[in-house]
Amino acid sequence: MRREPILAASRNPWILKHDALGTRMKVLIILMTLISGGMAAGSRPHKEEKFSDVIKFPLFGSEDLSLKGLFFTKIRLGSPPQELNVLVDTGSDLFWVNCPSYEEKNLSKLYKWEESVTSSPVNCSKEPCSFDMNYNDRGSISGFYVRDVLHYDTFLRNSFSNMSTSVKFGCSTRRNAVLNDHPEVEGIMGLGPRKMSLISQLSSLTVAPPVFTHCLASRGDGFLLLGQVLDADFTYTPIISKYRYEVALESITINGDQLPVDPRVFSVTRLDSAAKRSLLEAETYDLLLKAVSVSVNQSWYLGPRGLPCYQVSASETFPDVHFDFHGGASLTLKPANYLIQNIYDGKGGWCFGFLSKKNATILGAPALSDKLVVYDLNLGRIGWADRDCSKPVNVTLTYDVLGPEPAASCARHMGTTSAFIATAAMVFIVFHSFLF
Repeated sequence: MRREPILAASRNPWILKHDALGTRMKVLIILMTLISGGMAAGSRPHKEEKFSDVIKFPLFGSEDLSLKGLFFTKIRLGSPPQELNVLVDTGSDLFWVNCPSYEEKNLSKLYKWEESVTSSPVNCSKEPCSFDMNYNDRGSISGFYVRDVLHYDTFLRNSFSNMSTSVKFGCSTRRNAVLNDHPEVEGIMGLGPRKMSLISQLSSLTVAPPVFTHCLASRGDGFLLLGQVLDADFTYTPIISKYRYEVALESITINGDQLPVDPRVFSVTRLDSAAKRSLLEAETYDLLLKAVSVSVNQSWYLGPRGLPCYQVSASETFPDVHFDFHGGASLTLKPANYLIQNIYDGKGGWCFGFLSKKNATILGAPALSDKLVVYDLNLGRIGWADRDCSKPVNVTLTYDVLGPEPAASCARHMGTTSAFIATAAMVFIVFHSFLF
């Protein structure tokens, strides 16, 4: 008797169905694998950079109360190293120092590039590349570009070491009204977001991550860290400009009351660590000054240097002022962040430290004092947290150079996930209908 194949001889339909199910399940698994593979292909890869040490620059300030808000650090350039004081400035990009010239022979300290064995002019068409820069305070500088080694201190787990990296900076041979009131400063360390700034150069060389943090102490010192601080509860707001650290201010609140100002008036607000005074748009200035007067129950009088002053002995009498930014970030200004102690006319008390400026809102060093302020160039955001600048901080040595995925990418992946679920459901329904 001829033996038939088991499946052919069987009249049980369940055997046929289960055999077909096994074959078709293999097809289903292949389809699901292809779909999920497509999702994985659409995901955004992440790259993590690791840095061996953290670069730290200690900050120093002036003991003169009239110069409060001026923060500088010491740098060493060249071989052998030449020590200079430079202003830490988030409001500009160019890193420059004073150099010898025929016009200015009375400067106390100069960077003498010809005496450094590691220096070389940056040439453009066989001639040194020149620069000419104007500042907002109507000052200007000019000179030529040089490349030389920058020496800096790094620390890791309480141990310090000295490192050096070749950087490009300006050699100023002419200075007009820039830093004339500050003979102790011989240059400016521009930390803006453009490629010429020091932070951008060190980041492109993978010497430092594209993020830095400063802590400006109201007592006149502090620190600058090239790295991401971990142990602070930062609130962030997006940077809205490619060329400056500008953020979107949405409202100002004092004693729970919001100033009746159209947000479009002061929407673009700049952070400038080198500004000794903070600026408010004229209408906002008048309204805030009025609100402060109501809060202390006293009219102001025109004090020294044209400042509105109050004969109030304790600064704690004044209210906090809250600057509310896009994304829900709020920057709280304590009285010390916007008042100046009156030491000029013998009346004592405190003066309103903001300046009125048409079409300009700038938060300077006084407003940013006693806070950790982090500038994340990669993620395009600025954050802050209240901090005693004398306390140590924890800084990460790793940094995700791509960061979290943008909203458009996330939306695309959500769409891919939805398509995957829908496709899987359709496949299941088709197979279920076919088999049963």
